[in-house]
Order: sequence, then C-alpha cells, then structure tokens
Amino acid sequence: MKDNTSLNLSWNRLDMKSVDELIKIMSNIPSTITSLNLNGNSLEVKSGDELAQIISAIPSTIIFLDLSNNGLGHKSGDEMSKILSATPSSISSLNFGSKSLSLYKKSKAEWIQILPAIPSKINSLDLSWNKLNKKSVDELNKIISNTSDTITSLNLSWNHLYMKSVNEWCQIMSNIPSKINSLDLSGNSLGKKSIDELAQIMSNIPSTIIFLDLSNNGLEVKSGVDLVKVIYSLPSTITFFNLCLND
Repeated sequence: MKDNTSLNLSWNRLDMKSVDELIKIMSNIPSTITSLNLNGNSLEVKSGDELAQIISAIPSTIIFLDLSNNGLGHKSGDEMSKILSATPSSISSLNFGSKSLSLYKKSKAEWIQILPAIPSKINSLDLSWNKLNKKSVDELNKIISNTSDTITSLNLSWNHLYMKSVNEWCQIMSNIPSKINSLDLSGNSLGKKSIDELAQIMSNIPSTIIFLDLSNNGLEVKSGVDLVKVIYSLPSTITFFNLCLND
C-alpha cells in the first residue's frame, strides 16, 4: 500500500459499520493516500452529527474526496453544513455527483446554508445528476453565484437542462461567476435545441471559460455546417472543447 496514493472504499456497505468503527477506519488511512473514494456506501443512514465526526477523522493528506451516491440529499441544509464544515481543509476536489445532493429537493435557503460551508481549498465542484432542471432560474443563479471563491471547475452534467428555455439558459450562463474557467455541460440533451438556440446559448457562456465539455448531448442530429455555426458562437477564450460521443 505504501506506493498507492488512492484508496477506493466504494460500494462496501460502510453504513453497516458503527460510527466508532468508521472513525477508526478513517483515522488509520495511510498518510500516503491523497484520494479517497467513499462512493455508494449509503451513508445517509448516519445522522448529520455522526457524519461530521466520521468526515473529520479523514487525514489531512486527502485532497480528493468522493461522497457521491450516498443519499446526502436526504440531509437538511443544517446537517449538510455540519458535514461540509467537518471536511478536512486539505480537500481541493469534492465529488457530490450522481444524485448525492438531490439538489432539486433543496430549497434556496438550504443551499445558501450549504455552499458557504464548502472547504476553502475546494477548486472543483461536481453537481452532476442532481435534476437541476427542477430548479427555477432564480434558484439556479443563486446557487451558482454562492459557490466558493476558490471554485474554478463546475460540473453541471446530466441535469436535464435541455428542459430550460433559451432565455433561461442565457440567464444561467451569464450568471456563472468569473472565477469559473472549466464548465461541464455534458449529457444535457442540448441536441434537442435548434441551431439558432444553441448558438445563442453558447454566445452567453462567460469569456472566462477555457474548458467546455459538450459531450453526450445528442448533437449528431445537427449537420456539420450547423455545428460550425455553434462553435463560432463560443467565446474565443475556449482552448479545450469536448464534443465526443455525439456521433
């Protein structure tokens, strides 16, 4: 294990362990480990206070933490705030994807509680698979604008965002904080929008974005000429553009 830097404890039914056992497991993670995967362990069965104790036992050597697929969406804003506040300050990348936060179930007030509690060193935030389409534009703008000042990478993939109108899309894109330089919009079925609608959406992407992921959006229904029109609508600052899995 001494040469390993990644520890995968995903899908191990850690929910069956007591709080004391989980604290012991976390506190005994070798100092060489920098990436910890706790995906799919049904940790929602633990209370907010218990989860805060478990998370706080994670060594300060960990910089990447995956908490996806743990039903954390069932936790209240107050509980999530406690859990996040207990996260080691060393964490720079936090995965809340795969419905783990069930964002659509959270009120705007709860999200204003949750987001400021995200550790200050976090620079990558994964909000994929959270049914963002169920939130109003006002709620989405409030959520996105309240992300930490340190976050530069935002993952909004697989959120059924094709259901938002072009005007709503433009409002959301124009409200993405200038600190964000990487934006993942993959898996949002944007191919269902017309070329003119797509071009309008793309033209409202902030000029601070340098990485844009539009993979898995069903864009194969568009002609090459149409896609060129969309590409020319993008900010000139984009230096990496992912269109894979659109064939």
